Amino acid sequence: MKIQKLPAYRGATGYPTQAEVQRMPELLARMPARWEQSSGFAALLGLLALTTAPRAEAEDVDAPKFAPVMASPDAQLPDTSVAQKARKTAAVVAPMLEEALDHDGRGSFGCISVCPATFMPEDEALELIRTELEAAGLHLREGVELDDVMAPVQKPEDAKQQSGARDWEKGNELGPRPVRFDWADPERAVYVEYLAKRDYRTWQGHMVSVNDSYDFAALARKVAEAYGQYRSEDKTIFGVFFEPLADPGVANPKLEGLSSEQARRASWEFERMEAAVKGEKGRDKLRRQVRHFVEFLRKEGVVAPPK
Repeated sequence: MKIQKLPAYRGATGYPTQAEVQRMPELLARMPARWEQSSGFAALLGLLALTTAPRAEAEDVDAPKFAPVMASPDAQLPDTSVAQKARKTAAVVAPMLEEALDHDGRGSFGCISVCPATFMPEDEALELIRTELEAAGLHLREGVELDDVMAPVQKPEDAKQQSGARDWEKGNELGPRPVRFDWADPERAVYVEYLAKRDYRTWQGHMVSVNDSYDFAALARKVAEAYGQYRSEDKTIFGVFFEPLADPGVANPKLEGLSSEQARRASWEFERMEAAVKGEKGRDKLRRQVRHFVEFLRKEGVVAPPK
């Protein structure tokens, strides 16, 4: 079967166009009987008649006399859900600190790790975020939930664990669902999420390997892209922060030539110094992320500039 050119085309159906209705508003008075039985359609025609007649007068066109169809007080207008969705705008995801995206949030743990990074305690990280944001003027609430946010719809415990190579890259399927945020200021429509170790598995899936590798910077970009699909009639702002996985940069002590007691003391001192440096570096790196977000909120007029 070959595609052939249509020999003749008589044009569109006999329905009047918008331009024709503007020139001849009396067409609205000639309504089929079955249309009159629909109160919603009658209301729609009434609104169209009201907007068409003034336009004809403005163009010096003699609008014929006719009785417009008016909606009764109890008439139901057509479903406006589509129109409401059209009026909604996409959410704003605050740009993340480029320095953090380039250098932070990556680490490995296991047989290949010589000096593994350290996870911050999640409650400590959340408290740091709260302190910084409230100091900037936000009024935060914990665990505020938003509907229809793009996020993993598959529970981590339900994900199929495959044998073989690591499976971080596969990820969990995303879909619209209720999401409970770590911190939120509902009055200003600001919602904050901190990506910790447990969030990595939720978003990226299972890890099957002798060592664990993390890239929180890549995960933060993925989460930001998902949250950016959220739509609302009011302007909604998301802030995404992530585990910095600070590398202490402390060199391992040289234990050659030391006695067993000296080696033990040197190892203990190294671990103490490493933990202190890691903790302070992690807090400093996360604090920079949050303050970068605060600067964005100030530019957007969400919070007042510092005095």
